Amino acid sequence: MFCYNSLCEVQSKKQFLFNERGVIFPMNSPRPRVIKRRLGGAETEIGLRGFPKFCQDDEILRLWRELIAGTLPENRRERFSKSAHRATLLNQGRCYKDSEWLEYATPECISAKETTLQETAGLGIITKAIERFKAKHARFEKLSAHKCNRNTVIVDGPFSGNSHYISSASLGSHGNYIALRNYSGGGKHDPPIGFGAFESVLETFFLSRSCIMGNGWFEILPRGGIRFLLSQRTDVTLARSSHTPANGDKPLFNPSDEAHARADIWRRFHDVAEDSNMSEVQIYLKRGIMDILLALAEAEDFFISPPSFGDERFARGVVSGHTAIGRFWNTDPRAQSVVLLDNGEYWSALDFQFYLLEEAHRYFREGRGPLTEERREVLALWEETLGDISRFDLAKLSTYLDWAAVLYRAIIPYCEGAGIDSERLILPGERGGHFYDAIAYDTPFETKRGRAKILSHFLQTIIEYANVDVGRGIYGTLLKRGLMRRLFSDEEKLAAETMPPMETRANYREALLGAVAEKRPSWAVNETDWMLVKCDNGNIRYDHYMRNPYRARIPEISEPFEQWFERYNYFK
Repeated sequence: MFCYNSLCEVQSKKQFLFNERGVIFPMNSPRPRVIKRRLGGAETEIGLRGFPKFCQDDEILRLWRELIAGTLPENRRERFSKSAHRATLLNQGRCYKDSEWLEYATPECISAKETTLQETAGLGIITKAIERFKAKHARFEKLSAHKCNRNTVIVDGPFSGNSHYISSASLGSHGNYIALRNYSGGGKHDPPIGFGAFESVLETFFLSRSCIMGNGWFEILPRGGIRFLLSQRTDVTLARSSHTPANGDKPLFNPSDEAHARADIWRRFHDVAEDSNMSEVQIYLKRGIMDILLALAEAEDFFISPPSFGDERFARGVVSGHTAIGRFWNTDPRAQSVVLLDNGEYWSALDFQFYLLEEAHRYFREGRGPLTEERREVLALWEETLGDISRFDLAKLSTYLDWAAVLYRAIIPYCEGAGIDSERLILPGERGGHFYDAIAYDTPFETKRGRAKILSHFLQTIIEYANVDVGRGIYGTLLKRGLMRRLFSDEEKLAAETMPPMETRANYREALLGAVAEKRPSWAVNETDWMLVKCDNGNIRYDHYMRNPYRARIPEISEPFEQWFERYNYFK
């Protein structure tokens, strides 16, 4: 029997659980108390340029199916023919159509670093699929994909107030993290971890994280000027907690709870308000900090909340309250803008970040959870990043933070070449303020391709920075020149395109699908996700559940295969 010991601190409790047919199963498996290596994954929405807008036209449907099929090798495409817009990849990630854009979901991974590797490997998978598609369709020679939070089609037209220069449809990256259901590990009488525990730890982090997680953007001010923003996602974060349509403004918290595992032990925390990042170091920092902060939330009676907000400036307006504070901090690359707290003190975004960092250090000092080598590395990187921001060492920040790379390597040089003072783009302050020295959005700007409006050129630059094809985009150019820090070699990323993470159900599923292909080649694979594989032979559907998130190997196969396939619906 698989044991959690290498991944969690455990306690043994006898439990019972009903399966789908109402049969009671006794449960004597180990029960996790503290997660040592947190399972996680990421979903990345990818904007397409030069591709027809999705509709129910037969020709458009065929093009979408063909594009997504390009993510698979030839010998695997037929097995997923029934999933017209969804493909399960060799690394057990998934590629599918989501509304009007492409989406790549990593397989579940055993650590923040492994999640980062699989997320960056997805860029190569999408790039190869697009190249195959363009080789067959010459009319789509300009097709490109971008890991950008905003619609990649620039809209040039009249403006008023705070209207966006670009469609407000918000793409992005969604982090998925497995978390404990109960404080002491899911026993019958253990107190549940309410969603409020996660909100109390993560709210101020989400509001103040633009300076370490942002990827750069611009907004139009009321009088037609423009200013630089740290984050694309913060600008479309509307509510503190709500169920919001996938293509609308995003909530700060998503309270949906799909465990993707045994629901009596685990829950999923779904971060829908994060930015899409290109930098490997920044992605790793983002995933690693979330792992640590979730551990703080899972520790009963530990976290001491920072002082509450008391600034009346953000109590009114269409976007008010805490969300308005997040947008206020999003305008300040130096992270020095302060807000009034209930205790009369003034804190900046950096102050809240340092407070959370100190709480994380206290958590490990008091022995509340295991300080693994990865967590030690993340804490050091977090502290280094905050120190660099407090000194506003833009040259160093540009080597591992996307917003700083865009600003330092592209925007500032453009301004210097055109004789424009780049400081006029950095205008911290409240939304709706009067910035009389701001640069007008339609200021003529000379480029290599001729004259353009300055805002249009800047937004095109940011979108091109996030080109999925790193051989062509600005990020890829900086990476090749050694101006961006790496975590992985090209060989490691290439291997991750076809190799599932070995210590999770991703490895289990790949072996299971291999067994299906060998034993029952006529079966169609209708659906796969972290917990389920659905197949059918044309008449009968066979479901295989994998509720143990850390089970990585399938048991020995016995005949008849159909009975074996359904018998191992794991509850252990």
